[in-house]
Amino acid sequence: MNLEVYRNYVAIIDAGTISAASRELHIAQPALSNQLKALEAAYGTQLVERGPRHITPNNAGKILYEKARRMCQLEDAAQKEINASILGTKGTLHLGITPTWPDTNSANMILDFSNTYPEIDFDIYEENSGQLLELLEKGTIEVAVIRSAGQLPPSFSVRHTIDERLMVAFHKKSPWLSSHLDAVPLTALEDVPLAISRGFWQKILEICQNAGFTPHIRAVCSSRYMPLRWASSGTVAAIFVGPVRPDQLSQDICCIPLLGPGLETRRLFAISKSHSLSAVAEAFLNYIHDRSSDQYLTNKGKK
Repeated sequence: MNLEVYRNYVAIIDAGTISAASRELHIAQPALSNQLKALEAAYGTQLVERGPRHITPNNAGKILYEKARRMCQLEDAAQKEINASILGTKGTLHLGITPTWPDTNSANMILDFSNTYPEIDFDIYEENSGQLLELLEKGTIEVAVIRSAGQLPPSFSVRHTIDERLMVAFHKKSPWLSSHLDAVPLTALEDVPLAISRGFWQKILEICQNAGFTPHIRAVCSSRYMPLRWASSGTVAAIFVGPVRPDQLSQDICCIPLLGPGLETRRLFAISKSHSLSAVAEAFLNYIHDRSSDQYLTNKGKK
C-alpha cells in the first residue's frame, strides 16, 4: 500500500470527517473515500464507524491509526536525516590531527564546529603527520590537519593553511636566556640544551648549521608535550610550534618567539586526491574557510 494512503488515513481520523480532510489535503472527497475503502478491503475489516457528523476509528482503526502515524513519522525522519546528510549537517567527521599539547586553536576549532553542527559526530585520529597521511591515503580519514615545513606528496592537496611560528619555552631562571626578551634570535641557542618534537628537529638542525653552529639537542620527542614539560624543569629550552597561552603552562615558564631565517612553518588542511569528500567533510572545510579571519586561519589555502 502506498504510504501516501496511510498519511491520508491519519489526516481523515485527525480531521474527523472526509470533507474536512479533503479541504486540508486538497484531495477530492471521492478519492479519499475510495482510499479508505481500499484500506478496509486490504485489511479485511471495517476500520471506522461512519456517523452523521463524524468518522470515528473502531478498535482495528485505532491500531492502524497508530501504526500509520508511526510510519509517517519514520518517513519524515528519514527524509530529514537524508537531507541533513546531503547538506553535511548530520553524519560523522573522520578527522586526523597532530597531537599537540596544549593547543587552544585546534581545540576551539573542533568545539566551535561541534557547537555549530550539533548533529555531527566525530571520529578523530591523533597521530604524527606521516601516519595521518597514510590514513588519508587509505580513506580512514577525510581531512588531515598536519604541520609541515615542506611540500606534500602529489597525491594530496591542501585546502587551507594556517601560518604558525616557532616558539622557545624556558624557565624564567634559565642561565642561558632572558625572560625580558621580546624574541629569541636563533644564534642565542648556540650553547642551550634543547628539547624538540620529532617533526621539526631536522629542520632546526639544518637551520642552525646554516647559521654557523650545531645545536645541542638533548631530546627529540614524538610531540611537544615532553619538551614543554622538560623545559619547566629548567634543564633545557623547548622549541615548539605556537600558539600556547601562558596560563596553560607553569608560571615559571616563558614562551617567546624564535627569530631567524627559514623558521616559517604552516598547519595544513590536507585531503587525498583519490577519494571524494563526504558532505560532512566539505561542511567542515567550508566552516574553516568561512572563518578565515578568525583565530584559526590566518592564510587561505589553495584547492
